[in-house]
Amino acid sequence: MLAQLGTNFERIGELQDYPIGEVLYLDNGNLELDVYYMETKSGWPWVILGTANSESEFLTQLNDDEDLLRLDPIGEPKHIKATFVIENDFDFSEIENGNAKDLRPE
Repeated sequence: MLAQLGTNFERIGELQDYPIGEVLYLDNGNLELDVYYMETKSGWPWVILGTANSESEFLTQLNDDEDLLRLDPIGEPKHIKATFVIENDFDFSEIENGNAKDLRPE
């Protein structure tokens, strides 16, 4: 799958909250998405991000979310096309220790 994705990765920032867009909560990714993100008053790397069909839809959903608004978004939303992948999109069965026990608390 990585060969399909290419090697053009860029970290746009970090969000330690729930992002906008139901598609980001699916069990599998490997989807091409319209991602919108905004900087916050806290500065880089902190951003607010999510998926939406348009900038106005993104802003509407943002304005309806008190938790995200507390992060103090600034500036105009930026739009990128991104391939969304998650751990479930990869086959780790052939990696040594790929079946290691998950020790994270439940």
